[in-house]
Amino acid sequence: MARTVINLFSATPLRSCLIVLLCLSFADATLAQSFGRVLDSADLTETPAHYDLVISFNCPVRYVTHSPAGQGANVTIRLALGSECGTGNHNETLESPEPAVVRSIELQSLFADEAQLIILWRGPQQYLIVPTADQRGLRIRVLRAGESSAPQARVIVADVDQGVITGYAINLESSLTPFDDAAIKRAQSTSSVRAYTSQIIIDNQHWYRLRLGPIVSHSDAQKILEQVKPVYPRVWLAIADENINADTPVLEPESGSSDDNADTGMGAEDRAIDDPQADELWKAAREKFHHRDYAATIQLLTKLLNQSSHKYRAAALELSGITHERMAQLAHATEEYETFLREFPKHDHAARVRRRLNALRTATLPGHTFKPGYDDEGSQTWRVYGGVAQYYRRDNGSMTVTNPSQPADATANNSQNFTSLNALINDVDVTARYRGLDVDTRARFSGGYTWDFLKDGPGNQVRVNNAFVEFSDRDKGWYASAGRQTRTSGGLLGTFDGVLGSYRFYPHFTLDAAAGFPVDTSYSGANTQRRFESLSANFGIFADAFEPTIYAVNQSMEGFTDRRAVGFELRYFRPGRVLVAFADYDVYFHTLSSAVVVATLQLPWRWTLNMDVEERKSPIISTRNALIGQPVQTLTELSQLFTADDIKQLAQDRTSQTSLYSIVLSRPLGEQLQLTLNAQRFKTGETQASGGVEGFNAIGPETIASVQLLAASIFHAGDINIIGVRYQTGGPVKVASFGINTRLPFHEYWRIGPQISIDRQQLMSDNSVIWTYRPGLRITLQRHTLQVDLEAGDERLVHNTDTTNQRSTRMYYSLGYRWQF
Repeated sequence: MARTVINLFSATPLRSCLIVLLCLSFADATLAQSFGRVLDSADLTETPAHYDLVISFNCPVRYVTHSPAGQGANVTIRLALGSECGTGNHNETLESPEPAVVRSIELQSLFADEAQLIILWRGPQQYLIVPTADQRGLRIRVLRAGESSAPQARVIVADVDQGVITGYAINLESSLTPFDDAAIKRAQSTSSVRAYTSQIIIDNQHWYRLRLGPIVSHSDAQKILEQVKPVYPRVWLAIADENINADTPVLEPESGSSDDNADTGMGAEDRAIDDPQADELWKAAREKFHHRDYAATIQLLTKLLNQSSHKYRAAALELSGITHERMAQLAHATEEYETFLREFPKHDHAARVRRRLNALRTATLPGHTFKPGYDDEGSQTWRVYGGVAQYYRRDNGSMTVTNPSQPADATANNSQNFTSLNALINDVDVTARYRGLDVDTRARFSGGYTWDFLKDGPGNQVRVNNAFVEFSDRDKGWYASAGRQTRTSGGLLGTFDGVLGSYRFYPHFTLDAAAGFPVDTSYSGANTQRRFESLSANFGIFADAFEPTIYAVNQSMEGFTDRRAVGFELRYFRPGRVLVAFADYDVYFHTLSSAVVVATLQLPWRWTLNMDVEERKSPIISTRNALIGQPVQTLTELSQLFTADDIKQLAQDRTSQTSLYSIVLSRPLGEQLQLTLNAQRFKTGETQASGGVEGFNAIGPETIASVQLLAASIFHAGDINIIGVRYQTGGPVKVASFGINTRLPFHEYWRIGPQISIDRQQLMSDNSVIWTYRPGLRITLQRHTLQVDLEAGDERLVHNTDTTNQRSTRMYYSLGYRWQF
C-alpha cells in the first residue's frame, strides 16, 4: 500500500489529487472504536512567519501545562485524559508530519489519568500552545527562524541533517569562579571537539561552565561523554540548553542601501522593461536549473546579471545563490544572498533569503553538516518521506468476586478470564513535497488498518487520518487544500473532508474560507449529510505581538441547522509572556459555546506561571446532541417524533456546562531538577431530563492538587526521571495517586523505561476503597530511522466491601517497529 501511494505522489500534482478520493473511499462510514489509542494524527502547515502543528486525539483531553515555557529543543505538555480515553498505560507515538521541523511526537502515561506529550524539535524553537475548542486537540504555533514576531528573541536555525538535532554539549565542570586558560587547554586535550566556556545565573548565583561542543548527533555526544568521564567524573550531557553559536547574526537590511526603484525584482517594473535578451537568458536559466544543469545555469545567470537593464536582477541573484548551494559552493552562495539583501532589502523574497543565509552560516559552524543538493526553500524536485509502523497488542484479564460471609468452596468458581484486545495495528504516513521557486505543493496520506483477532471484538477497521493535497505561495500569500484534513482555528473543530483556501490581501490581513463535511473520528467515512461553511479574517501581527482573528461558521445536518456560530481569537506572544484567548458564540442557540484563556508568564526567581480558565458546553452545543439517548439515529427520524422546537430544546437539555480553573507553577532547581505545582478546580453541570431521556446530576466542583519533580541526567547522562503525587476530591470518588516514570538510556541505541503508579480510590457512595497497582516496562531500540519497541505491564485492582471482595488483573504487552524513510 505504501508503495502505491508513493507512485501516485511521484507523478504530477494533478495525479496526486487522486489520492484524496482514493483514500476516502477506504474508510468505513460507521463510528468505530480506536482500540484504546489516544493519539489520532498530527499535521503541520506553514506561513511566512510560523508553522502550525495540530495534534488530534481520539478522546477528550484537557491541557494542564507545558515546559519549557516558550522556547527550547523540546517541549513536554502535561495532559489530563478524559474517561473516554480508557484506563491503563498509554505509551504511543505519531509519525512526524514534517521531519525538517518535528523530530518526534510521543505520549507517555504518568499516574492517575495524567499523561505527558513530548515533542522533540529539529533544534531549538520558539512556540506557543493552545487547546482546541472541542478538547480533542492541541494547536502549537512554532515561529520560523528569522521571522519571529518578537524580534528580541533569538532562534537558532535547525541543522539541515534530518537524522539529528543540533545543540548537544558535554558539561565537564561548573564553578563559581571563571575557568583559566589552563583549564580550557586541559579540556581541549581530552577530545577533538572544541572546548569553550559559558555562563548562567541560577538562583541569583553566577555559574561558569566548562564544556565541549557543539555536537550534532546524540550518539557522538554519548561516546565523547564516556571518553572524558575518567577525567571529569561529574560530567553530564546538555541538550540544547543554551544558545550555542548564537553570535551568528541575522543579516538585517543595511540603511541607505535600498534602491526603491529596483526593489520589485520580477514585479511590475521588470515587466515594464523591454529587454528581449534578458527575457531569453532568464527563461533559459530556469530551464537549465530545472534539469539540474547547474554549471550552465550559473553561466546564463552571470550573463543576465551583467545586462545593463537590470531586468530580473533580484530573481537572478536569488536563483544564483540556490544554484551555488546545490553545487556545495557555500561561499559563492553566501555572497549572492548578501548582495541580494544589500540591493533589495524590502523585496518580497527578502525574508526567505535571510533564512537561507542563516541556514548556510549555521551549516558551516563546527559540529554541523551540510548536504549538497538539500534545498529547504525551492528544491524544484519531489521529496517523498514518511514512515511505516506495525504493532501487535494484546490485553489479557481476569476477575474474581467472592463473598467473605460464604465458605471458600461456595465462591470458588466466581472467576472469569477474558481477552479484551488482540490486534495487529498497521500505520502508514507518506508525504510528497514539491518546493518550487513560486508555488509549493504537498500531498499527504496518513492512516492505517487494524486487524482484530478477537471473535467478538470490534472487527477489522480502516483509519484515514489525513488524505489531502495542498498548494501555496508563501510570498504572494495564497493557500489552497482539498481532501481530509484537520484545522482547529477559525471556527473549525477538527477533522473534515473538504476544501480550504486562504489569501493575504495586505501584510496584516488574511482571509480564510472553508467548506466540507465534518468527521467525528479518523475511523469515519465521508458523511455528506453533515456539512459546513466557514469564513475567518486574520489580522496582524500588530506591535510585533498581537494577532486577532474573527470568524463565522454555519453547519447543517440533514437539512437542519446544526451549529451557527461567530467567534473571536486573540494571540499575544512576547518572550516570557504568552496569552491565547478565544470565545465561540452560537447565534442559533443564543448561548456561549466556549470561552477559554490560556496564559504563560515568566516570573522572578525563575518561576513560570501557567493559567487556564475555561467555560465550555460539553459536548459543544449542536442540534445533533438531541440524538443522545434516543432510539433513532438520524434527525429525520427524530423529526417524526418531535417538533423542530422540541428538537432544539432536546439538544440543549443533553448539553452540560463545564468549568475549569487551573494554575501551574514550575521552577528549575539547579541545572538538572524541575519542580511543578498544579492546582485545578473543575465542575460538570447537570443535564435536564426530557424526551424520555434521564438527566444527570452535576459533578463537583472537584479539586485536584499535584506535585511533580523531574530529574534529568541523574543516574545516566540523558536519562529523564519523573516522580509525582496527586490528590483529587469533591466528586463521587476521592483519589490519591503516586507515580514514578523513568527513561534510562543504556549502551548506545537502547532505552529502558520502567514505571509504576499506585491509586487509592475511595467511593463516596459506600466509603469502600479501591487500590490499583500499575507496574510497567518499555524497552526501545533506536537505530537511525528504525525504532523497535517492546512494552509489557500489569494492572491489579483490589476492591473490598462489606458484601464482596473483588480482585482483577490485566496483563498487557505490545511489540512492534516504526521505520521512517
